[in-house]
Amino acid sequence: MIKIELELDEKTIEQAQRRATFQRMTLEKHFANILEEKTEELTSGRSSLGLFADEPDMMDRVMEIVYSEREKTIQEPGNRLE
Repeated sequence: MIKIELELDEKTIEQAQRRATFQRMTLEKHFANILEEKTEELTSGRSSLGLFADEPDMMDRVMEIVYSEREKTIQEPGNRLE
């Protein structure tokens, strides 16, 4: 086993400790479970980006629309960063 040190704010630590206590596990086990779940999520295609993995053209079109709308918003009077 490898020992690591994390620097987290008090709110995050308290929240993690409450969740670990609620699930009747140590804080270390709780963090390990979170990492395992997230790794599974990313590798199994259950993540939101994974939904579009087989549709790169559609994702490109979505991003074109997003950037186009963003550009229009920025160019509107009163929204310019000057």
